[in-house]
Amino acid sequence: MVWLNKLKISNKLLLYTLFVLGFLTVMGSVNYYFLSQINRNAQEMYRDRLLPVEWMGEIRTLARDSEAKMWEIIITSDGERKKALAQAIDKNTSVINDLQERYKQTKLDDYERQKMDELETSLRYTRSVRNMVIQLALEGRAEEAAAVFRGNQDEFTKVISLRQEIAEYNQQVAKALYHEIDTLALRTNIIVIITTVLLMLVCYLIGLLITRSLTAPISELQLCMSRVGAGDLTAYGNVRSTDEVGQMTATFNQMVGNQADTVGMIRDAAENLAASSQELAASSEEVSASIQEIANNIQSVTNETEQGNQAIVDASSVLLELSSLIQIARTQAQKASENSHFMIEAADMGKETVGETIGRMRRIKEKTVETEAIMSTLGEYSKQIRMISDMITGIAEQTNLLAFNASIEAARAGEAGRGFAVVADEVRKLAEQSNKGAWEVSQLIGKITESTVAAVAATVQSREEVDAGVIVVQKAGKALENIINAVQHTEQAVQNIVSVTAENVASSDKIVKLIDSVATAIENVNIHIHEVSAAVEETTAAMETIAAGAEETSAVANELMNNVQRFKIENDGNLTPVQILTKAKSDHLLWKLRIENMLKGVIEVRPEEVNSHRECRLGRWYFGDNVLKGDPDFIAIDGPHHKVHDCAVKAVIAYHAGNRAEAERQYKELEQNSEMVLRLLDRLIEKVQRDSR
Repeated sequence: MVWLNKLKISNKLLLYTLFVLGFLTVMGSVNYYFLSQINRNAQEMYRDRLLPVEWMGEIRTLARDSEAKMWEIIITSDGERKKALAQAIDKNTSVINDLQERYKQTKLDDYERQKMDELETSLRYTRSVRNMVIQLALEGRAEEAAAVFRGNQDEFTKVISLRQEIAEYNQQVAKALYHEIDTLALRTNIIVIITTVLLMLVCYLIGLLITRSLTAPISELQLCMSRVGAGDLTAYGNVRSTDEVGQMTATFNQMVGNQADTVGMIRDAAENLAASSQELAASSEEVSASIQEIANNIQSVTNETEQGNQAIVDASSVLLELSSLIQIARTQAQKASENSHFMIEAADMGKETVGETIGRMRRIKEKTVETEAIMSTLGEYSKQIRMISDMITGIAEQTNLLAFNASIEAARAGEAGRGFAVVADEVRKLAEQSNKGAWEVSQLIGKITESTVAAVAATVQSREEVDAGVIVVQKAGKALENIINAVQHTEQAVQNIVSVTAENVASSDKIVKLIDSVATAIENVNIHIHEVSAAVEETTAAMETIAAGAEETSAVANELMNNVQRFKIENDGNLTPVQILTKAKSDHLLWKLRIENMLKGVIEVRPEEVNSHRECRLGRWYFGDNVLKGDPDFIAIDGPHHKVHDCAVKAVIAYHAGNRAEAERQYKELEQNSEMVLRLLDRLIEKVQRDSR
């Protein structure tokens, strides 16, 4: 009953209603036919048989009455009475003629026509005799009338016999008709009962087929719903028809498929969430460890900055002392310059001042030695300042490295370490400024060292010159000009020393200021480090909160996974050919239903939503590797399957273009090809199931 599965429920009910109406029509027709026969026979029995019997009986009564009146006419002597009796006889004769005429109008058979002919012949004779008798009686010839009447009594008896025979014959025919009617009624009852039973049985079978075509898929769908309600999302209703139940089954399959996809996505999301939560918890622990390490590094930086600050203070004290010594050296150099000037004046005064010059040269030598010692001390101080500057540079570089590491750890911390990253960046900038200041101090110290070396060299040279001058003076002033020149050179050198010491004083002041700046920067660094430490503590607390949240999220994800684990879903990659073909039936019925609902204005379908015949579930299976390639039904399904998708696209395009007639035409063609696809799919399913047994 494949054709029955293609009908909609309304058409099935209409078909059943029409069949019941046909059954009632047949029953009514049979009853009408046989009742018509019974009625016709009854009418024939009454009209053609019972009425004639009645008429013949009445005729016999009237005939006997006329015969009696004839005897009375013969016997009576009253003329008026005779006339009245004659009129009564005429009246009876008229009634008899009328009744016989009625009888002749009935359906007479040959026997009746024969008897009627005999009766009419006898009646013509008896009526002539009767008229003669009446005429004789009226004329007063009673005996003659009686003789005529007695002489023809046989003819009158014959008329009565003929009428009796006709009446008896009609009674026999009526009795036969009665038996025929009774037989017909019995046969009618039997036929009606048999027909009723057969038609009721057929109605029951058709109703059973229609009921099963409705209840079987509904029961299967109810079973699938029970399985889905229990969490088995692999339940799939078999689409056995294209009616509303089949469409409902296909829609149910689509709903369960969407639920299975949703549960699968929820399951994957829960697994990913659990894994992400665990990774987040692990990352939180790593970040907490990194933050603790940063805190330790910050503490080290704090200690080192405090040490650097103390070193800066010490360096500042040393530089202040060095500045004082340089100031003293400058004063001494100025005095040496004045003494050299005096020596020149003394040399100009002549030889008489040689002795005084020798004494002064000795003092110059002493001062030169003292200046050399001071310059050597200044060189040592310069080396110490360089060492301090190098230490400051190292501290600044280490601070910069620590700030860079802190920035990296803050970047790992994410949003919670943003504030710490800002502080680390400020620390890095201050470290760079400290490094730059230390470099400038180092450059200045280098210049001081160079100047000190030059001053020491000049002092040594001056001492050598003084020694030479002493020697020359001790040789009795033989080379006074040379002494004057030497003194002049000495004066120039002393002036250079004065200039150098002046520069050293200015440089030492700058160094002191730079060291003060470095100290201030280190103090700022220390302040920022404390701020960073506070931010690290806040970050640590935030990471603990994140870790707790990650654990809670992981617990929720695990609970969600446990909840979705009770749902059973299937993997499309593991479907058997029967399952694929069954799902393909549901898919194509759904697409036909979607196009139908689009034409009804219930849903909206876009052309891009209709995939090609290669992209649908059936197409992917058809053009893939399967065991049915080469089967005639398998080969035959490609054409109508392609046509279904093509008609669907054309119907959607025509509908959106406003051409409803074309859309409906494409839908009808789609429906025809879809039925062919479903029929071929059923054949393929039967073959696969048969081969798998």
